[in-house]
Amino acid sequence: MTGLGFEIISSSSASQVHGGLLAAGFFDGSVKLYDARIPELLVCTMRPHVQKVEKVVGIGFQPGLDSSKIVSASQAGDIQFLDIRNQRDRYLTIDAHRGSLTALAVHRHAPILASGSAKQLIKVFSLDGDQLGTIRYHQQACFHCWWNQT
Repeated sequence: MTGLGFEIISSSSASQVHGGLLAAGFFDGSVKLYDARIPELLVCTMRPHVQKVEKVVGIGFQPGLDSSKIVSASQAGDIQFLDIRNQRDRYLTIDAHRGSLTALAVHRHAPILASGSAKQLIKVFSLDGDQLGTIRYHQQACFHCWWNQT
């Protein structure tokens, strides 16, 4: 949080392909990429969630060998696709949930992701932004999504 002298991480993800890379989302809506292999650690800072600034509730690296692609989701309901080589622009935005997004999971191998909401919905998307399916009426609000890798 700005002005307090510290920042609060709300979500994080380590690259499964490139050791040492860590993406972190913060309560102020910012996203930072760190590389433990370099002395400076911080590689870049982005502010992808600009329409309504709310905390980042999920972040993950896209599957494949390209470690420069990151997916970030904010509590406001938007999912932003980021390329750290071009830190100024988001290359894809999905308005997944209206102000209630609570969880994000990016599949490690398949080109899909899932987002969960406090409104008892789980939505599955392709990495092109197409909605592939919806799971409705979950017993409780969804606060964690993950993929079974078996």
